[in-house]
Amino acid sequence: NISVNGLGGFLKSTAVTVTTALTVLPPTALVNRRSLIIYNNSAVTMEFGDSNFVFGGGIPLGAGSFSPSLDASAKLIIYGRVASGSADIRIGELSDIGTGR
Repeated sequence: NISVNGLGGFLKSTAVTVTTALTVLPPTALVNRRSLIIYNNSAVTMEFGDSNFVFGGGIPLGAGSFSPSLDASAKLIIYGRVASGSADIRIGELSDIGTGR
């Protein structure tokens, strides 16, 4: 899906605590989401991936780091986890208007 227009929807930020259990990032997706970015606001590495990954097999996001911008509709489910303890993770989502452009 290619658009020459900038996004015309909303920005939503969500704080999520990620533990050693698979944690959905974010728990509820923004309607008409087109992209998201993940920020690791903690002192431990967090990994993200699919619903079956084990720590060491995901995409690492070091302490104080941003993920690349991910082209992700609301249907794409992303999971996070840490090796031990917990991590304070922030997700920024951008949406577009549903129709009419």
